[in-house]
Amino acid sequence: MAADTLAHRRPQLRPAPPALTTEGCVVTESGHPPHLHTYHQFLYAPLGRVEVSALEASWSVELTSGLWIPAGVPHSSRCSWDAVVVTEAFDADRFDLPYHRPTPSASPMGRKRCC
Repeated sequence: MAADTLAHRRPQLRPAPPALTTEGCVVTESGHPPHLHTYHQFLYAPLGRVEVSALEASWSVELTSGLWIPAGVPHSSRCSWDAVVVTEAFDADRFDLPYHRPTPSASPMGRKRCC
């Protein structure tokens, strides 16, 4: 199929707002600058990809994976243009994580595909 034929199927991109704020975190067009939370966070991307950097390491989070980020760990992220990023917050005083660094986790869909 010619590229011109597919042009009408491409999603229309709109300029992102200069910045959005969520709980004191600034979200720019390219992602989150370095920040931290008082809660534990589980992050996953059912669409697209998000690159998370923390503690001198980086992780690529896509459909088949997620990332646990413990409370108090400084991190930043960059998202692909088509990313839908979902985060779940867990009260750090109520829930103890078994690790103190960001830790990748395979999603049930990822485990199903690989086994």
